[in-house]
Amino acid sequence: MKTESYLCKKLVMENLLVIPKDKKQLNLLKEMFNEMNVKYKSEKPEGLYHSDLNKEIKKSREEKEKGQLIEIDPNDVWKSLGLV
Repeated sequence: MKTESYLCKKLVMENLLVIPKDKKQLNLLKEMFNEMNVKYKSEKPEGLYHSDLNKEIKKSREEKEKGQLIEIDPNDVWKSLGLV
């Protein structure tokens, strides 16, 4: 039993999440991992991609500057929406 416990402790590895900023970085990282014989798992993110989220934030800020963004008062939602 002591041998099993020792082996389990030695086999536990830390996972590393790497987030490349563009396709070029992604390809270089994959190439490097392959050269080093490092196992990796590739997954596509769910929901908005990072760059899409930044675009949405930028768009919202531009709308606010133009006065096109509706700000909602949590204490009086209906009035904020102009429904009262």
